[in-house]
Amino acid sequence: MKIAVIGAGHNGLISAIYLAQKGFDVSVYELRDRPGGMAYTEIIKGVKVSRASYVLGLMPERIIRETGVNIPIIRQDPFQVIYHNNKAIPFWRDKERRLRELEKAGEERYKYYEEIVMKFKRFFEEKIAFTDEPPSLEVVKEEAEKEGLEELFEEPLQKFVSNYISPELEDFFIYPDSPNELAFMTAYRFSLDWSYVRGGTGTIGEKLAERARELGVKIFYNTKVTKILTKDSRVVGIETNGKQKVELDAVISAISPIATSMMLDEGLKGIKDIKLPHAGWRKYNIILKEMPSIPDELKPFAHSIIDYDYGEMTFPSLADDSLGGLVITLMGSIDENPFKGLREKALIIDTFTPEELEERFNVPYGYLDHLPMRGQFLLDKRPKYRTEILGLYLSGVGTYPGGQITGIPGRNAAFALIKDYESGKLK
Repeated sequence: MKIAVIGAGHNGLISAIYLAQKGFDVSVYELRDRPGGMAYTEIIKGVKVSRASYVLGLMPERIIRETGVNIPIIRQDPFQVIYHNNKAIPFWRDKERRLRELEKAGEERYKYYEEIVMKFKRFFEEKIAFTDEPPSLEVVKEEAEKEGLEELFEEPLQKFVSNYISPELEDFFIYPDSPNELAFMTAYRFSLDWSYVRGGTGTIGEKLAERARELGVKIFYNTKVTKILTKDSRVVGIETNGKQKVELDAVISAISPIATSMMLDEGLKGIKDIKLPHAGWRKYNIILKEMPSIPDELKPFAHSIIDYDYGEMTFPSLADDSLGGLVITLMGSIDENPFKGLREKALIIDTFTPEELEERFNVPYGYLDHLPMRGQFLLDKRPKYRTEILGLYLSGVGTYPGGQITGIPGRNAAFALIKDYESGKLK
C-alpha cells in the first residue's frame, strides 16, 4: 500500500514512522527545505535559534519509546520560574523542593492544584489520549468523574485556578485565550517536564526524519502538494508543485486542516466554511552581543523558562552550549521584561509573526495550533482523523487533542489508517 504524508512536521513524521513500522510504502512531502515544521532551528548570525516552538514538555514517553527516536533533552532545573514583584519562585523538578518553594511564597494550596492537574494528565494518557475516534466532552466528563475529577468540568478555568492559587499569581496559571473554558484545559498545557532540546527544537524534526529514513520512508523537501486527487470520493493521488501527479492508495495530511481542505475541489465538510479572525501573537528571537542585566533574584534561575507579568521568555544559551552564541526567546512584551536594556544589548531582533506562519508554513489565519484551543475546537469538535473521503486522513495539531509538540495526532491518525486497512476498508 502506497501512502503519502503531507508535511514533515513532528506529527507528519510520527505518522510516517508508525506506518513504516507496519511495512507500508511511505513518502513525506514537505514544502520547506527541512523537517520539523514549526519546531525548527534557524541559524542567525551563526547562532542557533528555535524560531517558533522553543520547548518540549507534552510528548508522552510512550510515543518516544514506540517510535524509537532518541531526542537529546536538556532537563534544566528548575524547569520554570515565576518572576513577579521582584521575586522569583522556582519550580524544581524534585516535588518536595518544588512544593516548599511554593509554600514559602504563600501558595499553601498550590499542592492541591498540582495533585488534581497531574491526576487528570495521568487519566488523559491512560484513558483518552490514544484513540482513533476523538471523545466528546460528555464522554470525557463521565470518565473523569469516575476518577474523582468532576471539579475540572464544573467550573471555568479561571474560577478553578482561583480556588488554589492566590489572586496575585493566578494569571500565571491561565492562558490568555482560555479563562472561560472548562478547567480541564489547565491540565492540557501544564507539565512538570518542560525542557530544552539540544541544538534547538529543530533537533526534534531531524531525529524524527532520521528515524523515518531508517525505516525506508522517502522524504521530499521543497515540494509543495498543490492538490489532493480523488475519484468517486476516494483518494487516488496528489499533485505536487502544480504539475507532477503521484498515484497513491492513501494520504495523511499533517498540515492545517483548512489548508488541506483547500487542496480539494469540493473542500472538506465542516472545515471549508471555517472563518476565523487572524491571530495576533508575536514571538521575538533576540541574538545578543553581550550579556543583559539580570535581576539578582533571577540570576540563579535565568536558565529556566521565565514567566513574568507580560509574557514568557527563555535564555536557552545558559543551558545549551551548542547554540553558538547568546539567544533569548520571548513571547509577549519585548520592552516590559525582567532583563532591562534588552534592546540595547541586542545584535539582532528577529520577529516571528502570524503573517509569516500563514505565508511560509501554509497555516491560514496564522494560529500556532492551526485552530484555536477554545470550546468550538476542543475534543471531538476539532476535525477528525478520518475524513469523508476514503483514504484521506488528518494528523496535524488542528486535530485532537490539539496544539504543542505532543505527537499524539500523528500517532492516532496513523493507527486510524492501519485499523481501516486491517479491517479491509482500504483494500
